[in-house]
Amino acid sequence: MGKIRGGTRPNVVPEHCEVEIDCRTLPGEGDLLSEVERIAERVSSEVRGVSATVALMEECSIVSHVPLETPASSQLARAAADALVALGLDPTPAGLTFWTDGAHLSATGTETIILGPGDIALAHGPDDAVPVAELAQAAQLYADLSHRLLG
Repeated sequence: MGKIRGGTRPNVVPEHCEVEIDCRTLPGEGDLLSEVERIAERVSSEVRGVSATVALMEECSIVSHVPLETPASSQLARAAADALVALGLDPTPAGLTFWTDGAHLSATGTETIILGPGDIALAHGPDDAVPVAELAQAAQLYADLSHRLLG
């Protein structure tokens, strides 16, 4: 839930409430917008005086936010896993619910992975930072990965 608006005063039941939700899906999760529409319809039919409208936010309709999925068996993913193992890092691929421009590359058929230093929980916030040691390790990783791919 990213934004909630409604009401005129704290002691008055609001006439309306508007909620903006940013949902990030993983490949294969299906049509989330339709699911939210079904929930809104059910609540509207079950709760007297409640009506709901679901709409795709304008920002989302400008640029498609398709999910990114690269098979672990792809050349890039295998080379990245080998480079991670060489540095003593966990090579296990994981699904994540954030979005990157990499999805656009993947949608064109370009093998794409998301691989970088730092803690995603700190990204785009006031405490966004990456320790220097992790940057140095990432540089080693990228060099090794490049050598493996260009071999």
